[in-house]
Amino acid sequence: MNALKIIEYIKKEQDIGFAKQIEKKFFYFLYMFHFGLYEMKQDPLQMIGKLKALKIIFSEHSLRYPEFYFYVENGTGVQRIKESLEYKLGVKIIDSFKNDSFFKTLCKIYSNFKQSKKIEEFDYLASDLPYEAYPDYLDVMKIQRFLSYRIGCCFVSCRKDNKTFIYTMYKMMDTFRRWKKEKNTRFHTKKINDWGDINKKIYPIFKDFDLVNISSKTDVLKKCLLDKNKDLYWLCDLGYSVLAEGVKLAFDRQIEKEKLKVYLYNDWQAILVENDLIFNTDKPDEYYINISECMEVKGVKVFTQDLKIELKKLQILVRKTQGYVVSAKPDAFGMRLAGILVGMYLSRQINFKFAFTWENSIDVDFLNVQKSVKTNEVHYLGNAMEDVTHVFDDKFIKRYMIPSKCAMPSWGHNLGFNKRSLYDLKYNKSDEAWGWYSTDILPSKWIKGCDEKQALKDISEIYQTIGFSGSFKEIINDVNTIYKKMSQKFVAIHIRGGEIIFSDSRKVPGWCVVEERYFPYEIALEIILKEVQNGNFVIVFGQDLKSNALLSSYVSSKIGNHEAIKCVDDFITKQYSDMERSFFDMNLMSKAEKIYSARESVFSKVSMMISGKNNLISYHSLFNLKKQYDIIEKNLYKLGLHDLYTAMAYFRLYSLSKQLGESAEKSFSMIQQALKYDFENDAYRIYIIDFYLQTKQYQKAEELLKYVMENRKEKFMKNFFENSCQSFNREYETYMQYNNDRYLHLNYMKNEVINWLNRDIE
Repeated sequence: MNALKIIEYIKKEQDIGFAKQIEKKFFYFLYMFHFGLYEMKQDPLQMIGKLKALKIIFSEHSLRYPEFYFYVENGTGVQRIKESLEYKLGVKIIDSFKNDSFFKTLCKIYSNFKQSKKIEEFDYLASDLPYEAYPDYLDVMKIQRFLSYRIGCCFVSCRKDNKTFIYTMYKMMDTFRRWKKEKNTRFHTKKINDWGDINKKIYPIFKDFDLVNISSKTDVLKKCLLDKNKDLYWLCDLGYSVLAEGVKLAFDRQIEKEKLKVYLYNDWQAILVENDLIFNTDKPDEYYINISECMEVKGVKVFTQDLKIELKKLQILVRKTQGYVVSAKPDAFGMRLAGILVGMYLSRQINFKFAFTWENSIDVDFLNVQKSVKTNEVHYLGNAMEDVTHVFDDKFIKRYMIPSKCAMPSWGHNLGFNKRSLYDLKYNKSDEAWGWYSTDILPSKWIKGCDEKQALKDISEIYQTIGFSGSFKEIINDVNTIYKKMSQKFVAIHIRGGEIIFSDSRKVPGWCVVEERYFPYEIALEIILKEVQNGNFVIVFGQDLKSNALLSSYVSSKIGNHEAIKCVDDFITKQYSDMERSFFDMNLMSKAEKIYSARESVFSKVSMMISGKNNLISYHSLFNLKKQYDIIEKNLYKLGLHDLYTAMAYFRLYSLSKQLGESAEKSFSMIQQALKYDFENDAYRIYIIDFYLQTKQYQKAEELLKYVMENRKEKFMKNFFENSCQSFNREYETYMQYNNDRYLHLNYMKNEVINWLNRDIE
């Protein structure tokens, strides 16, 4: 009431200078103090309505305190957060704990939650503005740290997900534990990115519904510095600084972005936006400036050389979505699906949005991995990749898929190979200005405090929510029908053959990807014999259908029981495409009690994720290096496999013998055998030449290189350099250590190695 009387006095005061001094002196009492009334439960004198209708008398004070009209239009951030369901319930729960009525109150709130939620939604319409857009955001951040608010957020999240009372109690106690641990640490502030964090090669990822225009109530002024015929510009001044994500400009017609100059400014700096950060939108006369929270922006100035053009729209945008987790895997189907599952899991944990990209090509297409072959001698399935519409339904694609121009192909290694807490992932510096690239690695490996069992259970539940296409849903139904008809549970053996053996992948056998995914049939045989001896039913999975059949037939004959082991093909009655067949295998394998695989096969890992339990066993965990060597050597010729399998088995013996410290001559004999069975594989020649160089048998190395240069130079050089996948780095070093001018071809190769190693140096 006193404020209203003072305002009336100021209006009547004839001494304008004195009136201005009074308004300036008592500004906060007159105009800002009353916003605290919003937090009161009752307003008998209708003061809120009266004070909300106030307007600042003098324009210079209006310009000085622009946040006043923001508060009038949107309320304060503190008011909004205190009106939130999370805060109100949290206060109620904490108060009940102090009054010894905790369990009674919590049970009541838990059972009545859905009803109270409806009331809340009816009584209070939350603003679309993110809290970061409010001038009093620092005060909001303090409340977000309150135990009551964090408990309320935990409770609401659990109830929305229909979690049990016991689970909700557990999560609330965990929230209390983490709050207590963080109590004496400095509270986080919003991380401001560096301009160098923005990848200028990709289009901004945030969509219209991720952003809020906070300049909608701010006038855009058209001004000039000296001469309106020479230097027109537009100005939008918020009056306070915000951490901006972008600026959107629209003109009355198309204009080249090179003719635009856009300045962003705040109280202490002004920055000219680089042209690389100005993007065309879908509309030819509209531009988006990507700021990516690299600067607190108070206003925008737009200059143009075209003095006849008019600016129709200027929007300063802040994030409503805190960040993104993007799966942009360039690999085959298994890796992509793993990236999607882990990405969706992480996005839910840190309240980011999830998105994925999809290309119909694969990163290693140059190795011919998509090719399938069916002849009398060979029958294997390639790593096929089909259009996204064949895999997912329209709703899933529309909700989660983003254009490839918005993200670079990524394996998410920095996410999966560095251990962080969820707090770090949400608030600290991320890999990209917008968030994180997803990984295929299980969250328990890189999230501190992540329980593996619970994470797998959550990922399995996420898988059930994915909107697959009609044909893929039918495959899931086919798998469920087949599994129900099985009379007993089964053990799965997933043998990564196919493209590892028959594509050009075999020509980089020392590449970590090939080494980790290769599962020797000789070792698979050993595992299967032990499983069937224990009375278990075994199903063999893998891309090489012919070799799988040979393995199954051998075991059946050896034990005299054709029902103890089957191939997955024995259960397929429909005609599937290669990618559909992969999806079938993946889902049926998820029903297994145990899955035996190579060290790193994401295909079988996805089956484990679908199952929701860690039933994946690598043969490396069963047999040490010496045992692996002995088993491969013992079973090498038993199955009658294709010569290329024999060659790869000899290469594995070569690799194992070196790790075991066997003599160089013994290892050399193994690589010679590998070349004998795969004469077209120049990788084995590379290793043979390396042996000659290390043992200083230069004449033999020269003779082999002479043969290569005369008969297969192009293939050899492409294998050694362009298609090497960095698997011959040690062999490059051997050439670099060679110093002898007598041998023509060896000197030529050394120069080629030098040129290759220096190819990126200007």
